[in-house]
Order: sequence, then C-alpha cells, then structure tokens
Amino acid sequence: MNLMRTSSPSLSISARALFAAFVILFVCGAAVGFVAVNTLATPRVLFPEGVHFHRFVASVSGAESIWTNPAALGANKSTATMLMFDYTNPNSGVSQYAKDWGLATSLGGFGYTRRKLANLSGGKDYKEQIFGYGQDTDGKFKFGLSYRYVSEGPLEFNKRHAWNLGALYRSGPYWSLGATWSNLNKGKVAGIKSAVEQVYGLAIRPMKDGRLTLDAEIALSHKQNFSEGVIRLGATGSPTRGLDLYGSWNENDNYEFGVRVNLEHSFIGGHSRHSSNDNFRSATTYFGTVSERQESILKQKRLLHVGLSGSIYENPLQTVFGRQKLTFYDYIASFYRAADDESIENILVTVGANSLSWAQTQEIRQAFAVLRANGKQVYVYLNSASNSSYYLACAADKIIIPPASYLGLTGLRVELSFYAKTLEKIGVTIEAEKIGAYKTATEQWMANDPSEENREMTNRWLGDLHQQLVEGIATGRDFSPEKVQQIIDDGPYTSTEAEKLGLIDLLAYPDEIPKKIKTLASRSVGLREYVREGELYDSWGTRPTIAVVVAEGLITSSPAGGDPTVKKGITPGGMGRGFAQALANPNVQGLTLRVNSPGGSALASDLIYRQSQLAKDARPLIVSMSGVAASGGYYIASAAKTVFADPATITGSIGIFALKPDLSGLYSKIGVNKVYIKKGENADFYSIARPFREKERLKVRNGLRELYQRFIEIAGEERGLSADSVDALGEGRVWTGREALANGLVDSLGGLWESVRSTADQAGLEDYQVEIYPKRKTLFSFGGNPLLAPLRALRRLVAFIPGVGENDFELDQATESALNELLTAGAQSFDTENFSETQYLMRLPYDISVE
Repeated sequence: MNLMRTSSPSLSISARALFAAFVILFVCGAAVGFVAVNTLATPRVLFPEGVHFHRFVASVSGAESIWTNPAALGANKSTATMLMFDYTNPNSGVSQYAKDWGLATSLGGFGYTRRKLANLSGGKDYKEQIFGYGQDTDGKFKFGLSYRYVSEGPLEFNKRHAWNLGALYRSGPYWSLGATWSNLNKGKVAGIKSAVEQVYGLAIRPMKDGRLTLDAEIALSHKQNFSEGVIRLGATGSPTRGLDLYGSWNENDNYEFGVRVNLEHSFIGGHSRHSSNDNFRSATTYFGTVSERQESILKQKRLLHVGLSGSIYENPLQTVFGRQKLTFYDYIASFYRAADDESIENILVTVGANSLSWAQTQEIRQAFAVLRANGKQVYVYLNSASNSSYYLACAADKIIIPPASYLGLTGLRVELSFYAKTLEKIGVTIEAEKIGAYKTATEQWMANDPSEENREMTNRWLGDLHQQLVEGIATGRDFSPEKVQQIIDDGPYTSTEAEKLGLIDLLAYPDEIPKKIKTLASRSVGLREYVREGELYDSWGTRPTIAVVVAEGLITSSPAGGDPTVKKGITPGGMGRGFAQALANPNVQGLTLRVNSPGGSALASDLIYRQSQLAKDARPLIVSMSGVAASGGYYIASAAKTVFADPATITGSIGIFALKPDLSGLYSKIGVNKVYIKKGENADFYSIARPFREKERLKVRNGLRELYQRFIEIAGEERGLSADSVDALGEGRVWTGREALANGLVDSLGGLWESVRSTADQAGLEDYQVEIYPKRKTLFSFGGNPLLAPLRALRRLVAFIPGVGENDFELDQATESALNELLTAGAQSFDTENFSETQYLMRLPYDISVE
C-alpha cells in the first residue's frame, strides 16, 4: 500500500472556471491511493484505489455508480451485480491476483458494495462496505446518498465512516453535469476534522446514437481553490454493438485503458492502470449481470414463447405482494418489439381459452403480419381451436394442434336472452322508457322475442364480423372466400380431418413442437421474462411517456359495493384519478384513452366525457376503441381529436333508456306489504313497490329526450357532423368498427399500437415509453384468495336464514336457473348503488358475446 501526497500543476483560471459552473453534489471516492494528508491546516482523507476502476461522476452508470456517484443509481433502476478482481504490478515485488476483490450490486435505486484490499506490508487489510440510494426527481435531476464504513483498515482508515452526497443533471441526450461531496461528516484525523472532498464533472455525447462519451472533471478539497484541483479527462466509445472501449488521463500523468464486452444480460471486461513512464501498475478484471437486455456482441437466437389463455385485461389490478399481471399492451408491445429484435428468430404462440375480444384478436393478427414481414417465423399451437383462435392462427406461418383434438370452426352466433316470462312468474315488472327504435336494451326485460329492428341490426353487424372471419381465413390459408364458407358450413372437424383439408399444418403434442418447427434458436424465452428484461435505456435525456388511460367495464356512478371480488368497472372518480395521475407526471407528453366498455350510467358517462375534454386541453388525446366502445363507451370517447377502432370493434349504439323495476307483484306473492308515509307529491317517485304514474312517465321521457339531444349534439360537434346526421346513425344502432369508419363515427382503423404511435406523432415524439393509468394496486390478489372463501360461503348461507332468504313459493329447476341468469344480467344493467332510483342509461342492448 502506498501513502502519497497529491499535487497538481497550475492551470489557467479561465480553463478552471469551466468546471466551477458544475456545482451540484457529492463523492464516493476514486482517488489515487490511501492518503491521509495534512498539507493544509485541514487534513484530507482520500480513500484508496483498488478493485473499482475510475469512472466519471457525470457519466457513470450501473452497479459501480455507488463508488463514484450514487445519484446515478436513480438514473437507471435496473438490477445489476458485478464482481471484480485486481492484479498488481509484478515488477513491484508484491505481485498478487484476486487478493483484492470487490462486489457491487444495485436494485431499484438501492446499491451495496463490499471491497477487500490486501495489505502486503503486513498491516491490516482494508475492508469496506458502502450502502447507497439514488432518486430521480423529475427526469432531469437525480440525487443520491451513500454511507461508507471501513470495518478494518490501516492507519487512519480503521473504523472510519463517511457520508457522501451526489447529484446529476441531464436535460437532454447530449450532455450531463455531475458532482459529488464525500466525507460530509468530516471524520477526524489525529484529532482534527478532515476536509470534505468534491468532484465536479461534465460529460458530452456529441453523436446522436450516444456511442461516444467525452468526460472532464476536477477533484479537490473544499479548502482548495480550483487551481489546486486535479483534472481528469476520459473517453468511452462503442465501435460496434456490445463492445465498449475506455481511456482516461489525470494531471498526475496516470492513464487507464479498458474494454467491456456485453452478452445480453451479462458482461465481462477489464481495465489496466499505467503511470506516466508507461509502467504497468495494476489491472482489474470484472464480470456481472444486468436485468435489462443490452446490445450484445454475439447474435444469440431465441424463440419467444407466448401463452394466450385466461383473462387478459387492459389494466388488471396489480398486487404489491405477488406476481405482476401482464396487460394487453404488454402482449402487443412485445410482439412489435420482437419484430425488430435481432435475437428473436421465431415466435411460438400457444392459444387456450381466453378473454380476448374479436377486436383484440385482430390487433394480434396485425402484429403477426409485422413479425412475418420482418423475417420472423410465427407458429401457433391451438389448445382451444375455436372460431376466434383459428382466425388468429390463420395469420401465422404454421398452425399446430394436438393429434386427438378438433377444430371448432362452425361460424358465428349471438344468443339473445329474454326474461319477460321469468319475471312474470315471480311477479316482477320492468318499467322502461327509451329513445331510439334500435335501443333494444329494454326488450330482454319486456319481451319474449327480438323486435324486427333488433333482428335487422344484429344480422347486419354479425354478418360483417362473419365476413371478416371468412376474409381472414381465406387470406391466411390461401383459400377462396367461397371455399372458406363451405368449410365453415361443414364444421367442426377432427384433427385428422383438419389436416387433410389443409386447415392446419402439423399435428403434435407440446413436447414435440421444438423438433417439428425449423429454428436455430439456442433457447426459448417466455413472454413474462421478455417483458421484464426490457431494453437497457442508456440515454441521458428524459424519456418521454405516453400514458394509456384505460376505461374498461361498465360505466357506473360509484364503485360496486364493498365486495372485493366484484370488478369495479368505470367510474368518474376512477377515471379522474387516472387522468390526474397521468397529467401529474411531467414526462407524460400524450394521452391514449383506451375504451373497452358497453356503456352504463348517462350521468357518469357525461362526467367522464368532461374529464376527457379537460385532459385533451392539457395534452394530445387519442382514443383507441378495444372490443367494445358503445353507447356510454362511445360518449366518453367523443372528446378525442382522433378515434381509432378495430374492424371488429362493437361501437355506436347512440341512444338512451331508463329502467325501474316494479316489485309490487313479487311483494304480493311473498306477503310483503309496503306502506309509504310521504311529504311531497313525488316523494315516492323512485319507489320500486309500484309502477310509474303517467305524469311521472312523462317526466322520464322528457329527461331522456334532453339527454339524447345532448348526446347527438356532442357526437356531431366532435365528429364534424350535424346533429341530424348523428341521429340518423343513432337511435341505438350498433356498428362494427369497419362500418363506423364508413359512416364517419371513427377516424381510422387500428388497434392500441397504432393509437399510441399516433399519440406520439401528435406529441412530436420518436422515442418514448408507455405507462398504464390509473395505477391500480392492492396488497393481495383477491381473485383466488382462499381467505375469501368464508365470505362467499356466508353470502350463500344468507339465502337459507329464516325470514331473510326463504321464499314462500317454489320454483321449478328450469325457472330457478333462468332466475339466476336474470339476476346476473340485472346486476350488469343496474347501478346497484342506486338501484332504488330510476336511471338514465347509455348501454348496449345486451352484453354482446360472439361465439
């Protein structure tokens, strides 16, 4: 170990004035040897070099940031670990390898290092630990704090500790300012408080791709002026992807040279140190891992394996404790990312029973087209070969199904349920008023068959979806539309029959697939791992964000009860929170409103529309319609500058209706007598124990007319159409996205990916990230939580408690089954928080399920 004084030749004041502009914060030590110097009245404590090579305070990144500038821990919060070993000069007589070693790791802004330097002079070894944390405040300014403790060391270093502070300022991709202050506690040396050490630095990236970094910094004590500081200069370049070359010089004529090789999630490298007479002093070798994927010097080929099964939501409820759920955007973005990812050669998609709508399926088909256009092979394995899954598979290169399976290609159908007779049996009548001949939502409660308008409308939009199915299969399998229609009419098919007809390409069990598909991939990567690894973002500029604000579910005035198992749906409070969260993020430059809703409460829809208007005034706003954006769902989308829909999106249904249940017949059956004592003629207006009076019915009709007029005026104003034109398209009519484009209700065909890109174009962005809002968190996932089993059991037992759940009449099994179905439908049609009040609803005629 060397004890040495530091000195420096003088530089012109003008040159040093450049560094004086960078007063920001902190140090974590990279000085030149164990030093406890007292050249001034205040002694200096410069922690030893060894193991960690010198990095610059303005450009450092990765786990080693904790040694140089802990603020950089906040710039990139990926998980990283590196292990280092030293080799010293054999000519010095103290040659050694791996007796000096160090470990550095970082996770989510936190960092930890441990270092041991052997003392070959016979004294104590140097053993050090550092704990640090870095925080990004606004995307530009980062600060960090670290605590260094030397548990064992020679001379003044034994049991020494130091607090250190660091800062970074990066307002763009081309330059970075950094500063560190170390030894803030001014630990004593020989009874005298020591000096605070400072480093101020500037780094420049002159090239747009960031492959060259130039560094300059000055290190000095707070008792020194700039003319006494030590200047350091350096450069880092990447001549090819995955390879970094490094060099630095300081005023003491010491040099460093290094190389680093990246292998996706791992890296290896080394640095050598030389003195002014070109004598080799020491070298550091290191290797490590990083959670995000880096540019790699090796072109490794991988197979991306994606499973499409179960519930896939636009914005699922995430848990603080537990595995994070993937969003629909995660799936879409991963496909498009894989299209440009040279490491991905093939994509295998395993399709099971899932919650994807036809529109979402089309978005994945479009992603398949981009993958194939970029030279990727797409294989689809059908565990569940339904109409929609086969439609998806036809966009792939190869379709695979199990040998003992079948292809359920039978054509599309919609089942309409009508409950009038069931309600009659139990003595319930539904009071209903509506605007629009095609606003047929009331029919399921008041009729036993669909009206002519209902039949005409359903046949039209279902026919368009069926045509899209035929066209997709014909294009994918190179059949004529006529042949496809004949195949559908003759379905379903066994696996063998499907193979003979050329409907599928391979019969295989899951374990046989790797042998039967042509791939050079050395390993496979699952979607969750692929999403988690991301791409290492090393740009200094603040990365802009496009916020996808999700409106998914029924639109209600307030959350559904207190049962945590109930899906909340869309509320003004929830949407307001989502917009507020997005707009509070200074990095959010544009908004994409993703709507997947059949509508609901008219009042809630209008409040959310207003929130969309205000958000549009603050940021560019584009709407992306998912599987369904109809009635109130269409209403809340109206404020956007541009509206995207998929060809199969169910939209329109511009209309309104009101429902009130009349339970007087039911009360009579079970012996309940309702007596009202009121003050005010209409105090019992909302009573469910009697039907409307005629003057009350007139008030409801007038309210509906007023709200409908507002609906068509707003839609017309936002779409550039007259109110009469919207009325002609409205009256409750349902359209597919393709039809909606033709009649002017939407602007363009495309999914979430195209909508986000359009938002970025409106905001003038090329490079951006996407975040989903509102942020939805819970401590635990309630979906399958066994702790809720007693709650569910208790709710079931209520039906058998005397005086609470008993019925005084019996229902046959068929009627009871129909009643259960009715109650499910009723829960979706009524806002249960306000069940006793007449509601104005903007709602699809029924929950559309195309099978």
